Amino acid sequence: NKVPLCYDHGQCKVSLGGVPYCDCDAGWKSSGCDEPKCVNDCSLRGVCVVGGVNGGVCECNEPSLFTGVDCSVPKCVNDCSQHG
Repeated sequence: NKVPLCYDHGQCKVSLGGVPYCDCDAGWKSSGCDEPKCVNDCSLRGVCVVGGVNGGVCECNEPSLFTGVDCSVPKCVNDCSQHG
């Protein structure tokens, strides 16, 4: 068995049973700490991609409808025509 490398986003530790595992840094997840972690999982309205200071940033699936760091902020059609 190979010891996980944790992709420079975590520390390799050994469980009480002698099994190596990754203890991921903030902003990273998965067994190898190779997947970015985003705020609220992008509210299930976006994709978490590598970027930013702490691992991941959300790219909203429908940026014309939702915005914000976690794609949770509704966006007005045509920016409310500058009236709200």
